[in-house]
Amino acid sequence: MQITYIANEGFFISCDNKKILLDALFKTKNYTSPSDSLVANIINSIPPVDNIDFLLVTHNHRDHFDIKLTSEFLSKNTKTKFISYSESCKELNEIGFNSSQLNCYNLELGELKEINEINDEQISITALRLKHGTSSQINNLAFMVRFNNCSIMHMGDAFILQSEEYLKKINWNNYKIDVLFMSYLDINEYVLETLKNTIMPKNIIMMHIHEEDIPEAIEQNKQHNAKAIIFEKELETKIFNK
Repeated sequence: MQITYIANEGFFISCDNKKILLDALFKTKNYTSPSDSLVANIINSIPPVDNIDFLLVTHNHRDHFDIKLTSEFLSKNTKTKFISYSESCKELNEIGFNSSQLNCYNLELGELKEINEINDEQISITALRLKHGTSSQINNLAFMVRFNNCSIMHMGDAFILQSEEYLKKINWNNYKIDVLFMSYLDINEYVLETLKNTIMPKNIIMMHIHEEDIPEAIEQNKQHNAKAIIFEKELETKIFNK
């Protein structure tokens, strides 16, 4: 599995000849955003960010999702399937983008949904609605993606402690998460212990790190002995082997 950093919580993941983007098409002044050249490469399917199978968006905040960029990308990459909460599709519909590529869902808090509509034997995607930070009013989807030979979980803006009651209800042996993407602000001893008893990830990637906060994230990682991976530069890539 190859994981490439885009910006903020945005990543490009490839495994078993399948490619996905997560929270990767956005532009905002408030958070570290992908460069104009990288956005153009994604939209125009320039390697390595070409032939994307799925674009997943955890929620419709502007540091995760840009309506116009997403519409342009999907219009040019007609084989890419889009998966998000229903609000994201509604916004795309409102600017005139209607396509069978769109797959959006309304889930109750803590509800787990296997995305059966994707019809792909090489990959399975499960959505789990969790609180956005401490708010249950903002819709946030965590995604578990299982390829044939690897698996990931992306928390979006959910925190482990605020999600603990829902995480404990899931049989995580069914998912065997190789890489968990989670906020660097969520790292502490109790959270790490909770992870051992729930998600049980083999690796952790810290995300939602502003450029100026990288030293703080590195120190936090060291202080709590989290042994997490921190990406510091756009298009920085890590390879994970079984």
